Amino acid sequence: MGSNQASVSFLTNLARGAFSLGACATVLNASMYTVDGGERAVIFDRLRGVLDKTVEEGTHFLVQWLQKPFIYDIRMKPHMFSSISGTKDLHIVNLTLRVLSKPKHARDFNIELVDVAILHLSYGAEFSRAAEQKQVAQQEAERSSYVVMKADQERCVVVIRAEGESEAAKLISEATATAGMGLIKLRRIEASRELRSSGDEI
Repeated sequence: MGSNQASVSFLTNLARGAFSLGACATVLNASMYTVDGGERAVIFDRLRGVLDKTVEEGTHFLVQWLQKPFIYDIRMKPHMFSSISGTKDLHIVNLTLRVLSKPKHARDFNIELVDVAILHLSYGAEFSRAAEQKQVAQQEAERSSYVVMKADQERCVVVIRAEGESEAAKLISEATATAGMGLIKLRRIEASRELRSSGDEI
């Protein structure tokens, strides 16, 4: 019977120890909090209010009931904004923006914009058709300008050739007036040689 009482006493002490250890572990666990990567914690203290210093990543201790952590995600987050609106010409524009932002202690709005990008921009069918027609008209105008410029160049070539032939005829007539018909005879001989050599090639 004495050993029974000893074992009951031992088990009672063991249960008290386990209960005490469990209570301590529960209090310790309730006094700890974890701030994950990309997060920050702001501590609210019942006596001092919100503490100025934010808590970095890691496992931290706090005074139970007196302090409470508020954990915030501070990673950059994309926000998508889509808008369908009209221009002053009554054309429909479809616009999609992506804004990368992260919370920060900024002076006015507590937001820091990291990047703003236009992901999609499209116009209505009428505007696209009008832009295409404008481009076709512009190409036609350029083509017409090219045709006019080419005609001007051809006209200049004809004028220059005519002036050259006129000058050559004038020089030949002056040469025949001063030197006689010798130049014309020389030209006839050269022309007959050319005819004879071209006849030999055939």
